[in-house]
Amino acid sequence: MTTGTAADVLARLVDGDPLGLRARLRRRAAERFLLASPDGLFGPAAAHCARQAEGYRGRPAPEPWLERELDAVLDRWVAGTRGRDGDSKGGAGAGGGDGRSGASARGARTGGAVGGNGVTASAARHGDGELERCARRFNACGRAERATLWRLAFAGASLDELAHESGTDLSRTARRARRALDALLGRSEVAR
Repeated sequence: MTTGTAADVLARLVDGDPLGLRARLRRRAAERFLLASPDGLFGPAAAHCARQAEGYRGRPAPEPWLERELDAVLDRWVAGTRGRDGDSKGGAGAGGGDGRSGASARGARTGGAVGGNGVTASAARHGDGELERCARRFNACGRAERATLWRLAFAGASLDELAHESGTDLSRTARRARRALDALLGRSEVAR
């Protein structure tokens, strides 16, 4: 991956996805409780990794390096989608810098949403702007709120189980889930 120009590396990365960027993006988004489309973020992620590969000299090891770079792509995407269409106020979530490239900006506009619930990115790419707005609102929530609703809705955890694991009472855990659900559905301010 580290030989040649950024354009050479990019050409290799997009030819069959040899590093499994889509699967890695899907996994990292799920680990961070984000609704994101691996297909919509593949182009920006490949371009970012190709640019960063020019300076990569084998340290850190390839796996942690790639995870860090994909986290940077997700951070920019979340930060870049906050506040669009008046959906969220920004400030919460997994922020990062905002100096997105053109490819990254296009990915943010067409990224759509996908989660453990089986929602497909194609719905967002085919005009379902509401799906994209729901994902932006959810992603702008704090990690605790996202994690609580994600685990309830997609992982089948019970409210009692989540309260016990987090060391909080049932009412507080339920409020976290409710704030994330309200944000997802556009019924309130973004959970902070």
